[in-house]
Amino acid sequence: MNVVIGERCSGKTARLIERSAKEGIYILVANKELARCVADQAKEMGLEIPYPVTVGEYLRGNKFQGSSIRRDGLLVDDLDM
Repeated sequence: MNVVIGERCSGKTARLIERSAKEGIYILVANKELARCVADQAKEMGLEIPYPVTVGEYLRGNKFQGSSIRRDGLLVDDLDM
């Protein structure tokens, strides 16, 4: 497990986006608003990532059965939320 710690606006999400784009790993976020923000940030960075997954979507889990999430894991943004 890798943990990235830093102040707000220090580039933590940008590093997760870069890794997601490189490895195709989903980013887990607290809610739909944050999912949209992360997806928009990736576009602004010129990177293509899998659309971020919310905690609620992950907990319901049915659409992720057999998906890469089970195989590759998740990148978690704003763990404190």
